[in-house]
Amino acid sequence: MSTKNRSSYPPLPEGAQVDFLAPDLALLSFPLHDPELPDCLTVAERDVAVRVYQGATNAEIASVRGVSAKTVARQLEAIYRKLGVASRRELVVRLLAEQRTVAPVPKSREANERARAARPSSATRGRAP
Repeated sequence: MSTKNRSSYPPLPEGAQVDFLAPDLALLSFPLHDPELPDCLTVAERDVAVRVYQGATNAEIASVRGVSAKTVARQLEAIYRKLGVASRRELVVRLLAEQRTVAPVPKSREANERARAARPSSATRGRAP
């Protein structure tokens, strides 16, 4: 069991919160900043992508945007295709990654697969030639 005083921990990043759930258990939460969105998305697709990133459902997005849930679904399909992802989860991960690095967005899923194939595999990383 830790005897460290809570005030002796290093400072948290701006906007971060800590909830102490038990003497040795803390829940850290950090604010999500608006994602960097690729230029290849239309204005409508960008709005849908941000709302998905924020956790909204298709029905919630449709209601706010004044369109049908089917329209939102079609816009999501276009977003997935343009960004080379296959799900909401992959979209959010991709947008989070965009915040951390500035990398070109593949124009297609095939381009994304080629980029993955060009990277060293985890089995060969770190090995001396």
